[in-house]
Amino acid sequence: MFRIVIVGGPAEGYIKECLQSLQAQTVTDWTACVVLDPVGDKTIEQAESFCGADPRIKVISNAERKFALWNTCVSIESMPCEPEDILVSIDADDWLAGSNSLEVVKAAYDSDPKLLLTYGSWLPFPNPKANTNTKAPYTEADFKVNIRKMSWRASHLKTFKHKLWAKVNH
Repeated sequence: MFRIVIVGGPAEGYIKECLQSLQAQTVTDWTACVVLDPVGDKTIEQAESFCGADPRIKVISNAERKFALWNTCVSIESMPCEPEDILVSIDADDWLAGSNSLEVVKAAYDSDPKLLLTYGSWLPFPNPKANTNTKAPYTEADFKVNIRKMSWRASHLKTFKHKLWAKVNH
């Protein structure tokens, strides 16, 4: 059901929190592919320490820097996906806020069979009162005018159906 895409680096101080938050989810029907660039810290080693203990987590370590877009494509293509699978994008230096985060996402998709993507909000760390740039969601009118000219609003957590990804020309 869930295919978790994790890319980033350097994330030495956060990758454990990221993967532990994933393992703590009450929804357990997920697999994750972590794709990391070499950045000179211990992010890769820390991520790889989760692989043996949890077969749902796969780590790919690049020999050279490929950056986020390339790594996202590699992560998605490295997991078996069905059209209705939900892809969840998490930066390697971020983590899910609670153990029910995937339940919230699942409920959104279950409530609307036509739903293809979501985006959420986030809490800054270490100062939870900092500006999170969480404005109101995009409206239908925003899309009709010109979505590319609207202010940025899409934030973590980003999710989308695999069938939407399959329509992208990679």
